[in-house]
Amino acid sequence: MTSSTSAPLHCVIDASVLVKVFVVEPLSDRAVALLAHLALPGVQIHVPDLLYFEVSNILWKCVSRARVSRDDARSILSAVHALNLISHRAEELTPHALNIALDQHITAYDAGYVALSELLDMTLVTADDQLVAALSGTTYKVQSLATFSNPPL
Repeated sequence: MTSSTSAPLHCVIDASVLVKVFVVEPLSDRAVALLAHLALPGVQIHVPDLLYFEVSNILWKCVSRARVSRDDARSILSAVHALNLISHRAEELTPHALNIALDQHITAYDAGYVALSELLDMTLVTADDQLVAALSGTTYKVQSLATFSNPPL
């Protein structure tokens, strides 16, 4: 536990948060602080398995823009796979994700994260401000990494 009065962190994260741990960008410090909780007992950070393809795609873009080397991209992906994230099969999420995407006018990829957060009744933490804006005023639990309140370590 993080303290005698606070429960361990339980949330869903998307690729926009995870990449910031490894590629220095605005809010990287907040992403690192969030993922630091993985070292604590009882912490659960959930992702759909789609995340690994999205991270790979972001790394591909970083290489093509000369932000990271090919070797660094491979090392980052290995480090991502080594994290103690709880992965969920996209196949189980896609029917609900499609409905969310159609109803909310967001991508099915983003809706997959939203569907997982709804299934688990957990907050989705994202660095995607467009997603946060698109779902503001709905019942979906989506919060910007910029405003997410990390529990103390």
